[in-house]
This record gives sequence, structure tokens and C-alpha cells, in this order.
Amino acid sequence: MSAAKEMVSAEKLDFFAYFHAYSRYIIPIVLVVYAPEEKEQANELCQKLIDDAVHRVFTTHRTHVEFMDQIRGHFSFNGHALAKLIDSFKAVMDPNGILSPGKSGIGGTK
Repeated sequence: MSAAKEMVSAEKLDFFAYFHAYSRYIIPIVLVVYAPEEKEQANELCQKLIDDAVHRVFTTHRTHVEFMDQIRGHFSFNGHALAKLIDSFKAVMDPNGILSPGKSGIGGTK
């Protein structure tokens, strides 16, 4: 969390962090608060935070659709086997690509 706090503070944006604690795991949550005119700066920061998390061997549980492709790209193990599996499910269940096209980095097929 301290690395995320430092990155957010360096951008002079407001940082909030909290945790969801369960019996077997903890989910850290980072919230960045920004004004409408700071949107581009906040988006760039989020991309950096996502990349930093991957460098630390973490991943993102939920995110805005704008960052889903970036996150999916980090699941590169075994020649992107997970992405290929998910795409094959999507192709069978939604051959016309009408259910949430592009959501979670999952492309539709036609």
C-alpha cells in the first residue's frame, strides 16, 4: 500500500485505502479521488498503479472497463492460455458478440 500511496501523492491526488478482510484472505482497495479536470492525470496514474501491482505479483479484482484490456494483457502465462480459454467460451455462448462486447477484455466473435 505504501507504494500506491507514494504514487498517488506524487501526482498530488487524494488517496484513500481500506481493506476487506475475510477468514482466508484480504482484499486491499485503493481509491483515488480527483476533479473532472484531472481525469487524464488520474487515468495515467491508474495505468501505472496496475503495472506496479503486476510487478509486485498482484492483480486487479475489479476495474473500470477502460483498464480491462490492460489487465487481461498481464495474464500471459503459457502463451495467454487463460485468455484463449475464455475467448473459446465466449465464442460458444455468444457467437454474435452481443453480450457485453469487450467487457473484461473478452472480445466478441462474429
